[in-house]
Amino acid sequence: MKIQKLKDRRDRDDSKGRAPTPLHEKKDTEVNLITTVPDSQVKFQFGVNAISVHCNLTSGDVISARKIFDSGSSGNVVNRFYRKQIQNCQPCAGTVIGAGGKIVGAILGMGYVQVLGYSMPVYSGPDLPKSVFSVGVFARDFGFEIWFKDHLCIIWIPRVLDEEQGLRDFEIIPLSNDYLYDIPESWFN
Repeated sequence: MKIQKLKDRRDRDDSKGRAPTPLHEKKDTEVNLITTVPDSQVKFQFGVNAISVHCNLTSGDVISARKIFDSGSSGNVVNRFYRKQIQNCQPCAGTVIGAGGKIVGAILGMGYVQVLGYSMPVYSGPDLPKSVFSVGVFARDFGFEIWFKDHLCIIWIPRVLDEEQGLRDFEIIPLSNDYLYDIPESWFN
């Protein structure tokens, strides 16, 4: 009973029972992830001309094809290695705020990338050292469940494989030697 009450409170934005505004519709220039929104209510309208994305990046790293799953990131950002996967790319300007400080002007575009069968919003930062995908975007905007257990990150995909038994698909990412979760190439189709 107590769990249900907490869930009900989390799903409401105000006393009228309305769901919170999806991240992409906020007019703010800073992105913060707080609550969940049912998949059916997600509407992609970035709604900003300049963006600040908080994630695990430093400007001094070598540019690589590495993609990480970051619980501290406020948005998905891909570097030059994944630029060709961005659909409907539009120019925008933005800053990345990471562990190493601000990387002003790092974000040059925004669009969508296919990840695990979902079209997810993404920012393009071609000169960033690695691509970063936000745990918050996966959970809040797309209904993924993410569990951290020991050295594993378990991602439950919202689609149901077997209606009768309630079976769902999942992915498991092991913790790397530098304590980051590397996303496998198989996520992108």
